[in-house]
Amino acid sequence: MNLPQINVAVGVLMNEAREILIARRPDGKPMPGSWEFPGGKIEAQETASQALLREMREELGIRIDLDHTTLLGKVEYAYPEFIFHAPVFLCAHWQEEPQPLEGQRLAWIRLQDFPSYHFLPACEKIFSLIEQKTDLF
Repeated sequence: MNLPQINVAVGVLMNEAREILIARRPDGKPMPGSWEFPGGKIEAQETASQALLREMREELGIRIDLDHTTLLGKVEYAYPEFIFHAPVFLCAHWQEEPQPLEGQRLAWIRLQDFPSYHFLPACEKIFSLIEQKTDLF
């Protein structure tokens, strides 16, 4: 059986205190109440960077500075219904304060606090990417 492929641009926003922004999925979305990193689907004719810029603006009301964005790597995770593919970007500079524009709850947390939250399954691979970049933390 061929599962649909879902391509998503993921942003790991890190503030000056080295905290990372996470978002809790609101009711009405698949897997409500689970935590995730901000991001969203890459549309047709859109690059991953373009999707990242658009999603951060739509979801959080911020403008990412691509000159201060690093591709940490790509993750893939097979959910029962689809295969999740995501380039994961570390974002250290943006304009405006992140706001929950899609009904999600936001939290700034430290890397060591991740196990205290119930994340979407694919986020485990994103954690691994972040941990591999220990020079960033």
